[in-house]
Amino acid sequence: MIMPDTAVLIANRFGVVVHFLSKRGSSTCFPLWKGHEYFQDHRAVTIAHVHGNHFVMVRLEGEYPMPPTMGLWNQYKHPSAISWKSRYKWHLDFFTSSVSRSSKVVIDE
Repeated sequence: MIMPDTAVLIANRFGVVVHFLSKRGSSTCFPLWKGHEYFQDHRAVTIAHVHGNHFVMVRLEGEYPMPPTMGLWNQYKHPSAISWKSRYKWHLDFFTSSVSRSSKVVIDE
């Protein structure tokens, strides 16, 4: 698996929000071609890169912060997909403010 690029495939194939957490950089990917209104019961999938060579699924609960959207999504999203960012604005802003406060997010690798 080449992450975070594979997040684009997962998000589009299954209509989910994908969070990738890594010591080298975390990101969020939404489906590229359809807005959140299209998916009645969308969910989030979180994948963490640990110990330098393993990927594990992580279950996040509550009002958790979301890493910023990945560059591929920002570059290639369809105009109808822009609604994802507004839908999750609070979560994305929460991550940004948390990182600036702590200056570093640590994930065991």
